[in-house]
Amino acid sequence: MEIDFSFNKDAFQIRAVKNGEEADQYMVTLGNQIASPRTFDTYEEAQEAIDNRDWDMIACLAVSLAEHIIQRHFKKEEDK
Repeated sequence: MEIDFSFNKDAFQIRAVKNGEEADQYMVTLGNQIASPRTFDTYEEAQEAIDNRDWDMIACLAVSLAEHIIQRHFKKEEDK
């Protein structure tokens, strides 16, 4: 079964941030985590920041790093 999942549409959320009396700013989040320290003047600018990245490659990198860390952890446990 193939699941149609898109990091751009399904993982990231754009949230409005109240900025006092000034116009709202927008930030990108992934779940409850801030995905970028940048804030954007418009929703469209925030969406463009998401769209202009190859999230599949970034996710692959994250999974690869996590697997490496897990393997190192288990190797250290075996060496004890």
